Amino acid sequence: MNGSEDDEDGRSYAIRLSQQADQDAAEATLHLDCAAQDKTLALQWLTGLHLEIGRLATFPRHHAIATRESRLFGKETRRMVYRRSAVSVAYLVFFSVTDEGEDGPTVSVIPHPPRQQEADDPRRNAADTGKPMMAQT
Repeated sequence: MNGSEDDEDGRSYAIRLSQQADQDAAEATLHLDCAAQDKTLALQWLTGLHLEIGRLATFPRHHAIATRESRLFGKETRRMVYRRSAVSVAYLVFFSVTDEGEDGPTVSVIPHPPRQQEADDPRRNAADTGKPMMAQT
């Protein structure tokens, strides 16, 4: 199921971005900068990503449940696909939804699942509750 009637009451969810998820996005931006050799394009990409993550504040349950990641993290995990244009590379954003967090309803953006060789890296912690996402100016 991609949606939920719980989302239909118009509530707004607080957005929390884990430190590692923020670092994952920064690394993807650096990779784009190096590949395209265009710092402006890379910064536009990152700004667009933060805007898309901010849109999760409304109707976050309209995104698909990521079955594999839900098993890995031990909690329902959803996936949003971010793509600046139809021809650009897709970037997956993983997040969980909590209706009764300390700030009220909350969407927590979590790091990408570790690759096999990163599984023992202590920086990759799915329990990281994150920090409030700051808007880009």
